[in-house]
Amino acid sequence: MSYVALIALNAHHDLVEFALPMAAGDGAWNLLLDTNVALITPNYRGNPGDRYDVAGRSLVLFVLTPP
Repeated sequence: MSYVALIALNAHHDLVEFALPMAAGDGAWNLLLDTNVALITPNYRGNPGDRYDVAGRSLVLFVLTPP
């Protein structure tokens, strides 16, 4: 089984609004890690085109999951 992962890095000191990209199929982006958040919102799923705020000097990790 293969996975599609998305890593967004923000090296700037200020917040950056990031749009989740389109991907093959009709999957959603599941948030696995946000280094700026102590606890991840359970089952956060973002659809392609949704906005996600990436805090300054942080990293977020998403994995594409089937619908």
